[in-house]
Amino acid sequence: VNNSDSTTYAYTHNYIDIETINSNDDSINEIIVTALKDLDNTFFVECLDSEDDEESNSLADIEAITDSDDDIPRSKLNEFIFVDVPNNYIEDKIYDDLKLEVQNFFEKGTCSCHSKQSCFKQIGYEKFLARQVAFESLDKSMRDMAIKGQLLAFQKSDDTRKVTNTNRKNLFFGYCYNRDISVCCNTYLALVGIGHKYLENIKRHLQEY
Repeated sequence: VNNSDSTTYAYTHNYIDIETINSNDDSINEIIVTALKDLDNTFFVECLDSEDDEESNSLADIEAITDSDDDIPRSKLNEFIFVDVPNNYIEDKIYDDLKLEVQNFFEKGTCSCHSKQSCFKQIGYEKFLARQVAFESLDKSMRDMAIKGQLLAFQKSDDTRKVTNTNRKNLFFGYCYNRDISVCCNTYLALVGIGHKYLENIKRHLQEY
């Protein structure tokens, strides 16, 4: 991963645009925002702790070198091992695999929106990849919560009334990247990195409860 990719990835992968999780129900919005803030806070606490540990280890190494002889024999230089310490939040291999998946989707993916430009190309490769990486970084419970929150914001019924037990069977969902870009189901599945069965199970859970 080159430097530009790492920089973009490091700052964007753990961010989920709140516009894509927006419901008319304020209580639902509050739950979603709280969950995402907890995720963000957890990440930064872990990150800061890791940086503190690295800094203390670095200081110890510096002190050890300072206390030793000023002149290090040239022959000893070959004994030093230099390693790259990635600052990515998921493994480089996973990130590279995601890049390849998104590239293949942009080349071979199909859009059922029947618009002049496919919905995923309206999003653009970089933003599409950033969103997919964001979802990949979540554990299963957080991913379930994020997708449920999006579906609650996407839900529609035939008469657009509040969904109740009596009209729940008429419930269906639309999908979007944000308030400006609607997407088809295939693009949404690729965007959040899930399959049809996974999505249908979440829909069924929402319809039952």
